[in-house]
Amino acid sequence: MDNAPPKSSPPLEKSKQVLPTAFPQAVLTVDHLLPLIQFKKVSQPLRVRGRVEDVGTWQGNGFGYCYGGLVGANWTLPFRVPLAAAPYDGEDIIIAGVLTVTKDFKVQLQGDIEGRWQSLHREPQEAIPKRTRSVQTLAKFMEHHPVKSIGFLVSGTGWGDLCSAANLPHLAACHRESAHFGDEVQFVQALDRLLKKNVAAVVVARGGGEKLITIGNSSRVAKALIETGLPYYTALGHFDNLHLLDRHSDESFIAPTDVGHRIRNTEEELGARKAAQAESARLRGQLSEVKTELTKKEAENQRASDQNVALEKKLGKRETLVWALVGTSIALLVAVLLLWFQAN
Repeated sequence: MDNAPPKSSPPLEKSKQVLPTAFPQAVLTVDHLLPLIQFKKVSQPLRVRGRVEDVGTWQGNGFGYCYGGLVGANWTLPFRVPLAAAPYDGEDIIIAGVLTVTKDFKVQLQGDIEGRWQSLHREPQEAIPKRTRSVQTLAKFMEHHPVKSIGFLVSGTGWGDLCSAANLPHLAACHRESAHFGDEVQFVQALDRLLKKNVAAVVVARGGGEKLITIGNSSRVAKALIETGLPYYTALGHFDNLHLLDRHSDESFIAPTDVGHRIRNTEEELGARKAAQAESARLRGQLSEVKTELTKKEAENQRASDQNVALEKKLGKRETLVWALVGTSIALLVAVLLLWFQAN
């Protein structure tokens, strides 16, 4: 009996991404594939079909990848294909590739798009109009408009995160519409409803778990937002790439919480500025009153001085008259005395 220890399985090696020339004829669904991953020997090339969602891109060092999820009835399989083969959200595609364990220990189907297993009608890309006004940041907008003039196009999670971060009770009174981040038509319809409420700016806020690419890279939605003529701000909840809505927005935020913090901080800054301006106006008013009172006192002092001068002049004239009378009296007395001596 051979008592030698069993041979250990060879370590997983990183795929060199060299696709074989022949693939099996059978096409598996994502749901049929997932149970096979439980076996260690699933290393052969595969052809997997599914519907694409949450497409994203990454570029660096002269090359790039497109990644997303290949959706089945109950499971979603992460995939990665060359950037040049990037599919659209909602497409039904076949990916020929191999299963690879990524650096974060997740299974990912890496390969290339072989084809599409259902015909997909692609809507033509909308031509995005040019801006007819200058960019206006959210803080600059709030300098001239109250918060209640902002309209919010949000998911439920996005609105909750935004309000929690802002911590402003009056924010709940703002106009808002629930937006469907997985459907362009419904999203634009929600925007139209919001515009009927006479808002002066629009905030698009997407919470975690909502689809990103469908709306984030939609030329139709970008066109609709720009054509409103209003400033609009995005918070699509992503850290890496700027999407189409971000690039055309007046200001882009990473997440709804950042919008909430900006609104709260701007209100606090504007409140402090208004308080300082009111205090400055009060002090200027007091200074003006003091100056007015001082002017009155100076005028009164001048009148008193003028009266003193006039009185001194009068007193001077009287003194001169008295001395003149005294002199005349002395002269008369001397004359009388002389006449008396002559008579005697």
